[in-house]
Amino acid sequence: MKELATELPLWPVVGRELRRLVRRPLTRRVRSGAVLASVVVAGGVIGLHGSAGGAPVTLGRDLFVPLALLSFGFSLFTGPLLTADALSEERRAGTLSLLFLANLNGYQVAAGKLLALALPALHCVLAQLPILATAFFLGGVTGAEFFRTAVLLAATLQLSLAAGMLASACNTDGRRALAGAFVGLLGWTLALPGLSILVAGGLPVRGAPWLWGSPAYAAWRVPEVSYRAGGGDFWIGVLVLNLAAWVGFGLAGWILTRSWQDRPDAAGPNAGARRRRMSAARRERLLAANPVFWLAERGSPGNAGIWWFLAGTLGIWLGGAYGLHQKWVNAISVFFMMYVLHVVLKLWLGWEAGRRFAEDRHSGALELLLCTPLREYELTHGWLRYLRRRFLAPVLGLVLVDWSLFHLGMDQTGWWGQTEAWGFSALAGMGLFLSDSYALAWVGLSQGLTSPTPMRATLNTLGYVLLAPFLVCMALFAFVGWLAAGAGLPLAAFTAVWFGIGYLTDAVLCARSMTMLEERFRSAAEAGDGGGGGPAGVPPHLAAGVTSPR
Repeated sequence: MKELATELPLWPVVGRELRRLVRRPLTRRVRSGAVLASVVVAGGVIGLHGSAGGAPVTLGRDLFVPLALLSFGFSLFTGPLLTADALSEERRAGTLSLLFLANLNGYQVAAGKLLALALPALHCVLAQLPILATAFFLGGVTGAEFFRTAVLLAATLQLSLAAGMLASACNTDGRRALAGAFVGLLGWTLALPGLSILVAGGLPVRGAPWLWGSPAYAAWRVPEVSYRAGGGDFWIGVLVLNLAAWVGFGLAGWILTRSWQDRPDAAGPNAGARRRRMSAARRERLLAANPVFWLAERGSPGNAGIWWFLAGTLGIWLGGAYGLHQKWVNAISVFFMMYVLHVVLKLWLGWEAGRRFAEDRHSGALELLLCTPLREYELTHGWLRYLRRRFLAPVLGLVLVDWSLFHLGMDQTGWWGQTEAWGFSALAGMGLFLSDSYALAWVGLSQGLTSPTPMRATLNTLGYVLLAPFLVCMALFAFVGWLAAGAGLPLAAFTAVWFGIGYLTDAVLCARSMTMLEERFRSAAEAGDGGGGGPAGVPPHLAAGVTSPR
């Protein structure tokens, strides 16, 4: 990589980012961590298969499907998390004009930012491929299926990163960019296939041109049985995904070149006065309650995007239930729907909570707040109150939806009595969703206070609360499967262990975060302030972006 950066006539930002990634220890740690996580997950799946008395001939397929789904979800969701604030941060900090003064254009700036954020994600996907290839040697998976899966993961990752970059170029608020990228990706992935199935009366739609760009439709064409019925659709879909990704990246560079200047409010000069008159009473009430809460509310985009996302996803699912009836309303469908909604909303909450104090330290606002008569606990509870105001209603509303889907599944198929593990998993999942949401708020604030960058704070928050318990469970399943191979252990026992470890992890992380925020707030903020990663005396956002054309 170092030779590539020094010998080829690359753009200056791209060359600098390549050199920086070579020197950064985190680059190697990400690759090693991705390999270790894939090995642990594979061991857990093999342990579950062996302890449940699964047939050896199905081991390859049983290993390949969950690993491929996890890799697909990672490729789909990692783009907005990494790139949604890449360009909007420069616009908020006012450093985007400095980048253009360095004889750079929008495409060069976007390419440098994209490369810096895409290479670690690409390393993770590449690290997962050898573990997926293991399923081929175990049997049940063809080499063509593995190859198509690898191609699809690369195309999906490109689309995800391009969607985040495009949303970041169109918004100055990173939260709006994240919401727009998430909603756009999920609509692109699920809305068109779901509506097509609904219109067709529950029958699979084949060869429809409007489905070629959906990653979900391309994933459906990966297995051999589906590929034989329409292999051309898969390759056309992959081509459309790659074209859409490059078009999105091109639009991001084009918009960035034309959006760095300040422009007047398009709503007219009186729009701001109208907003001020309408919010005067509420502003006084918030200032009297907690000034930090007022500060958070002043720049809040609101939670309308969250409600639209939940309503749209639930509408697609209910449309499928109406069109497919018994084929759709079953234990696996209900649990999968609940789990996907939980994961997306937890990612959203973790991204928001992990960036609060990190952005304030980055901009110097936290230092100013610590100079005011406000006490440390008032700062913490002000941001917690903002997170509660924005996410409490959607979280409780989603739990109510979960309960309705749970009863719908029992009424339609009776799956509580037939496969009690799914019913137990659904109930435990509702409780773990509430527990994880509470833990994400506290852990996000503590990580934002101690992490060197907002992105690191977000990744640490999601890693500690969501990823670490999952990997511990997979390692434990692998160990139990090795000891009790062929014992036929019930699936409900593994489910109890999974959710039990999740509850215990949330309790420990919450206790540690509360203690740190209560007793060591000021010292943690001062200790974490010097870890921006840039040269001495240079702000982190300038050190990450401004590059000499030479």
